[in-house]
Amino acid sequence: MEPDTITHLQFIQNIIDRMNRNSFQIKEWCVGIVSAFLALYANSSNPLYIYVAVFPVVVFWFLDSYYLQQERKFRGVYGDVVSKNEKVPPFQMPIQLYKGKKFGFLNVLISKTLVLFYGTLIVCLTLVATLVQFKTSDKPVPKRQAYAEAIPCRQSGNETVLGVEDKQPIDEKVSGLDGLSTNATQLPMTVKTEEGVSNAPRKDN
Repeated sequence: MEPDTITHLQFIQNIIDRMNRNSFQIKEWCVGIVSAFLALYANSSNPLYIYVAVFPVVVFWFLDSYYLQQERKFRGVYGDVVSKNEKVPPFQMPIQLYKGKKFGFLNVLISKTLVLFYGTLIVCLTLVATLVQFKTSDKPVPKRQAYAEAIPCRQSGNETVLGVEDKQPIDEKVSGLDGLSTNATQLPMTVKTEEGVSNAPRKDN
């Protein structure tokens, strides 16, 4: 084999190795980002983080497919240089000539290696998020205590506006299918007039 041909092959092989390393790094980034979203879910117990983790998996799947497609094209150039095909001039890499079939993007996207890696991740994340959300919806509603926001008293011209000085505690008791029942504690109303502030008991009509 001629020295120029050997040098040409070395150039092509270096590019193939770089594409292969990029593909490996993309898989590492994908696993790292998915792990980060799972850690966020572990801290918050919000299944939304698991659903969001599917999006970067899809993005990395397409990105990895692109680099794998370029790698296949350079391998095609390598093979033609070895076989001394005339369509590959010395020290050139016409990857645009390699189209369709195994060099097509769709063919690379659905290749076995990528489908097994990224497809398995997507299916597992979706199943885990669905199961977690289903279990969360079956949990009983805990007893809560809500507060009504205070309505401040204010003077507007010659008119006096009534309000509640403090927040009103309201006990919400949820029991099965019996619905929601509330017991409210009424507080005295505060009347602000020109002479000052006076407390007046609330009168029920």
